[in-house]
Amino acid sequence: GVNSDDSDFQAPRRKKRRQTQPPLPALSTIDDVAAAKVRLEAGDRVAETLVQLDHFSMDLPILRATKIGVVVNGFCGNPEFGAVARKLVAKWREVFRTQR
Repeated sequence: GVNSDDSDFQAPRRKKRRQTQPPLPALSTIDDVAAAKVRLEAGDRVAETLVQLDHFSMDLPILRATKIGVVVNGFCGNPEFGAVARKLVAKWREVFRTQR
């Protein structure tokens, strides 16, 4: 009725969901790495892209051709992405050391 006790009851608010984007496909070519670099430079889907790069079997020719290491290195001081970026840079330094 009109005088019911739940007059100040509010329906639970739904959290606004961000538009979920489809997952990024696995990297397999130098072009994929170049596209990942463009995303990082734009600040787009950084965490997902760093994980994607971590799963990619990087080699020296791709590191040299794309200069992806320079871009990832720029995230090393970032509070949100720094740990992953530092891990990648360390892994790629090892690639550089063993393949040159």
